[in-house]
Amino acid sequence: GPPPPSQPSAVYQDQWGATAMDVSADPTPVGVASSQSTKRKAESTAMAQCKARGGKACKVRLAYHNQCAVIAWGDGGSVVQSAASTEIASGLAMKLCQQDGDAGCRIWYSDCSMAKRVE
Repeated sequence: GPPPPSQPSAVYQDQWGATAMDVSADPTPVGVASSQSTKRKAESTAMAQCKARGGKACKVRLAYHNQCAVIAWGDGGSVVQSAASTEIASGLAMKLCQQDGDAGCRIWYSDCSMAKRVE
């Protein structure tokens, strides 16, 4: 008989996230964005949040897509890390945060911006 009808292939849209900080301010204002359709949107959302929280010298620390990101914070400052999952990103960030003997490190923020199916 005839071959079965072919299934249309799935279409996915990249999703972007970003973090922005003003490390010159104390406390440090932080802006975050996730699940944005473009890098530009993610970065501008994170920057706007950082500025709205009092940041004067906000800078994008990380832009990522189809991944997860975390911010680890310790006595010595912050580490921003992305990876395939929050568990992997957290492990990497904590290792970096603690490498100078910083015992106060903790995961302060985590989120994922994974590709979403549009068809």
